[in-house]
Amino acid sequence: MFIGLLGPVELSQDGEPVVLQGSKLRTMLAALLLAEGKPVHDDRLARFLWGDRPPVTMRAQMYTYASRLRARLGEQVPVLRRHPGYLADLSEVELDVDRFRRLATQGHALLEEGDTHRAQDVLAQALLLWRGPALMDCTDHLKGVVAPPLDALRLTVVEDRAEAMLLQGEYRHLTLELPRLVAEHPECERLQALLMIALYRRDRQSEALRLYHFWRHDLAQRLGINPGDYLTSAYLSVLRGHEFNPAEYRDHTLPDTLRV
Repeated sequence: MFIGLLGPVELSQDGEPVVLQGSKLRTMLAALLLAEGKPVHDDRLARFLWGDRPPVTMRAQMYTYASRLRARLGEQVPVLRRHPGYLADLSEVELDVDRFRRLATQGHALLEEGDTHRAQDVLAQALLLWRGPALMDCTDHLKGVVAPPLDALRLTVVEDRAEAMLLQGEYRHLTLELPRLVAEHPECERLQALLMIALYRRDRQSEALRLYHFWRHDLAQRLGINPGDYLTSAYLSVLRGHEFNPAEYRDHTLPDTLRV
């Protein structure tokens, strides 16, 4: 069975969709899947389902949700009671989160090795797995815990792919794509630096410098800080016409993704 969490919760068995009705049911399934086959305590499940104010009938309701999951998933994903919690047997499950993590790790390693062509291909495959915000039809209580680390890894994959493209000389494509990504992630200096370098290498030095001063002013206004070493070094390289090696400023470790 394939189960997707990178977007709305999506299930399919032999290519046929399996429908789960209700955000609570999808939340309980997602929480059990993200526990990697380990039991999830009733109290923790309750926080994911109802936040800090679970109903007095929470255990009865979780029992009902578990029964509904068993009815929908059958033997492919056994949902088991392991007091004081529940677990899901993942031996027959293909999970998009796991595939995304593998591709992110592989693509990052290829970039570290200097194989930028293969890195770009693998990282693009990883990004194609996302169909929207992670767990978008689950409760906010679960999303608030699980989505931020997944989003952090996704952003690193976006950055790694952009760097691979820069190192392959795909400057025109980057100057078209990166402005949107920079607008979506105004805190990401790595994307800003890559955009500056791409513009410079397309003989658009003045535009690159104007962007730097805009970002610097924005940081000062919003947070009262100056740009970090990555963006500052890119700026000085553009200003002086020097080569800039993004690998010198790359974070060589990937962010961890939280498991329930």
